[in-house]
Amino acid sequence: MDVLIELLIALLIALMAGFSVGWLLRGRPLASRHGKVFNPSSDSLLLSVNHDLRQPLQAQGLFITALIQRPLPEDLARLASRIEASHTGFVEEFDALIDLARLNEGRLKTNTPGEFHPSELWSRIADDSAPLTERRGQMLRFHHGKRLLPGDLVLLQKILRPLVTASLLASEEGGMVLIGARKKSGKWRIELWHGAPGLDEKSLMAILDLSPERPLHPVGHPLGLPLLLAHRLCPLSDVRLGGRSFPGKGGVLWLALPEPRRNT
Repeated sequence: MDVLIELLIALLIALMAGFSVGWLLRGRPLASRHGKVFNPSSDSLLLSVNHDLRQPLQAQGLFITALIQRPLPEDLARLASRIEASHTGFVEEFDALIDLARLNEGRLKTNTPGEFHPSELWSRIADDSAPLTERRGQMLRFHHGKRLLPGDLVLLQKILRPLVTASLLASEEGGMVLIGARKKSGKWRIELWHGAPGLDEKSLMAILDLSPERPLHPVGHPLGLPLLLAHRLCPLSDVRLGGRSFPGKGGVLWLALPEPRRNT
């Protein structure tokens, strides 16, 4: 077991070293093959080293998966669970950071809104949320429905990810979050209902009113970059975000979807 812990520490050190190098290079002039100096933007530089930085993340994920599948004493099992949670959160932040860089560089593609079956989106959300629901003993329930929903499936997944996380964290451990789609005033919207204790007013306003002009990582907000990405993507996807909180009882967050574009 000591060997496993030592290997994990080594992986963490390698990961942090990789990120340190990446951040130290930000803004520093680089020499081309012809000896000319150029200053790439921080977004371009981040995208250029994305593959190299992602490799230690993937290696760490594989190691953590192998670790938590082993029979462990209770104290080490709790430690492994916390390590997995930290790793999952870090990967989500890193993915959001890369998407924000792509967005700033004009490399994040937005497709013409089409239509998709709700189950396609629900299965992706369930996979994204599995580490958190398992750790907190919670359940995601989905209302599948038979009607097609309008929008860009990939971008909606990115927008919904931090909202689902917020809903799960707002509910007590062992609780449930219900996700479904329904028409309201002739338009489709995806709703996420969570139980008690719910979101306090400050957290709800941070989710609904976070502005792209604020600092890159909102101080003290656990959803940080994924939430910032969601707010940047909403206008690009013609999606509106809303929600209500019922103190001590729970609440609901929703996405109002765009009208589908019909061929004429």
